[in-house]
Amino acid sequence: MKYVTLIRHASASWVPGQPDEQRALTENGKQECLSIAKQLKHKAWLPDCIKVSPALRTQTTANMIIQGLPDTRIETEQTIYEAYYSTLIKMLQNTDNHIEHICLIGHNPGLSELGSYLSQGGVNLSPAHAVQFCFEIDTWANIADNTGKQTFLLTP
Repeated sequence: MKYVTLIRHASASWVPGQPDEQRALTENGKQECLSIAKQLKHKAWLPDCIKVSPALRTQTTANMIIQGLPDTRIETEQTIYEAYYSTLIKMLQNTDNHIEHICLIGHNPGLSELGSYLSQGGVNLSPAHAVQFCFEIDTWANIADNTGKQTFLLTP
């Protein structure tokens, strides 16, 4: 059994002329992170690996959500930034099979498209929403269209 959690970054500011990758979380976004972190902790959520877009808003979201998680590996993954679902599915298919549970923290539309692809459902992740899927597979290479079963959807 393999698990994938998708988390969209929390609400971020927009300042004219500011590079998109440098957008910071708003105060509301920080509260969203705290809410999702509390809900994930209640579910005893513990991924083996978290891959995060390099954008400031996703890095901050990740750091706020994982506070207190023991031994969770976090990797900044450039390809998550502005990725289409096809790029994200290839990333999942190439995951080391020793990893049972991976989390991607990134952006729309890629994450929502990936969620819809994996579960043949209309997944639409708003800021700070988290969705988890389980897959009855032994190797990540076997993850494909409509192979996932949604186990939870969390909203702040």
